[in-house]
Amino acid sequence: MDDWKLRYEANKQDVDTLMGRPLGAWGKIKAAFNSNSLTDARKAAIQKVERANRLYQPDNFIGTTGAGAETTYYYRTRNNSFGHITQAHGIPENVGREPHRQDMTYKIENTGPKGVSQEFRGGKVMHTSRNPFLPLSAQASGWERGEQQAREAHQHFKPLADPKVRRAVDERMRRK
Repeated sequence: MDDWKLRYEANKQDVDTLMGRPLGAWGKIKAAFNSNSLTDARKAAIQKVERANRLYQPDNFIGTTGAGAETTYYYRTRNNSFGHITQAHGIPENVGREPHRQDMTYKIENTGPKGVSQEFRGGKVMHTSRNPFLPLSAQASGWERGEQQAREAHQHFKPLADPKVRRAVDERMRRK
């Protein structure tokens, strides 16, 4: 049997970010008596965080956009999970790890304006980058150190993973 309380405690910050709130007082009391009493939504968030932790490993690194401190590192697994770590961005809440996603139609190509990268899902652009994508095969030697530093510096999900933060940022951007 899974000990959901232990799994939650090991990933608390990211689970709470995805849920948009921490475990409440009543949830803590229930979990103290039965570690399997967390809600299905919180269990799903725990599983999502655990999948992201498996995604952000050196073996899954596929390439970068940007350079130096502004490098964004991209990851993808053989089972079509993908995500990236943004180190610097004009929207501060966009810095950090993207929650993992899974889609067999995902691809990243340098098809945007002035040759910048675009991420596609289902044939539709889901994101246009500020920079071109450099696949791992085109990377100069030494990328390992930067990739490791990015993973260590950004061990948790970006604030935009919190639904309330995303809404506030979207509203702020609309007012500009």
